Amino acid sequence: MAKEADWIKVVAKLNRLTLERELVWVRRDPPGSITAARNGRVFHFFGTRYRDKNIGIYEERYPFFTDEDTFHWDDRVVLAFYSDDWELQWELPRVAGIQDLYNTIRRRDANADKFAEELLKD
Repeated sequence: MAKEADWIKVVAKLNRLTLERELVWVRRDPPGSITAARNGRVFHFFGTRYRDKNIGIYEERYPFFTDEDTFHWDDRVVLAFYSDDWELQWELPRVAGIQDLYNTIRRRDANADKFAEELLKD
C-alpha cells in the first residue's frame, strides 16, 4: 500500500510532466458522480489520461458548519482516478503538492506564460 510520501512523489511527478508538456490536461464538465454527491460547488474540472488511467483534478467549495446555523465556506483541491466513462473511482489523499499541480494546470489553461512573454517583448 502506498504511503503518504509515495503520493507526494506521484503528485510531484504529475506536476513535472505537466510543466514539461508531456501531460496535457483538458478542461471538461465535471462528472455527475462528483457533482451529485457534493453539497458544495465544483470549479474548473480538468482531466487527463496517463498510463491507461483517467485522472481528474478540480476545486471544490463547500459549507463548513461550526454550529447548527453558522458556517463559512471552505475549499479544497481534489485529485482522483476515474473510470473510462469518467465516473469517480478513488480520491487521492490530501497531500502536499496537489494545490501546486492545480495551479500549474490552470496557468497552462489560461496561457498565462505566453501572455507574459508576449507582453514583455513590447
